[in-house]
Amino acid sequence: MPRDGELWNLLKSIPQGEPNEVVFKPKLGKIIDRSVFSVVWRGREETRQKGIIPTLIEQGKLTKYLSPYNTRHSFITHAVFDLGIDEKFVSNWCGHDIQVSNKHYQDVAIFAGRINPEVPQQQSEIDLLREQMKQQQELINKLLQDRDNLKS
Repeated sequence: MPRDGELWNLLKSIPQGEPNEVVFKPKLGKIIDRSVFSVVWRGREETRQKGIIPTLIEQGKLTKYLSPYNTRHSFITHAVFDLGIDEKFVSNWCGHDIQVSNKHYQDVAIFAGRINPEVPQQQSEIDLLREQMKQQQELINKLLQDRDNLKS
């Protein structure tokens, strides 16, 4: 996630807790149980409560229902492919080996060709070097042309 973005600042504002403690707690401090989370995530037709996922589908940001587990998948893929964070760090943050991450979470075939328009894209080191070489060659060509123009 981009540093100093809205989500980053929200997460940084949450006081540190104990290891394995839930991140988001209700105001009364109790752990959110599955049924409450399910209503927030999926919604509930009987009470006309709109859930997060139906809202995102309605806005065209999702095309189908995704389980909460998909947020882990999205985080890992986004961190590695969009933000360019080293796989070793991301795997460590998620508590598993790189091999597990590569096998189960990073959909190379799907994401390698896509670009997230909300994330500023960074050039690879090779692309940066190629661009610098191109600029240097253009400068050399211009200097040679200027030199030839002075001779004539």
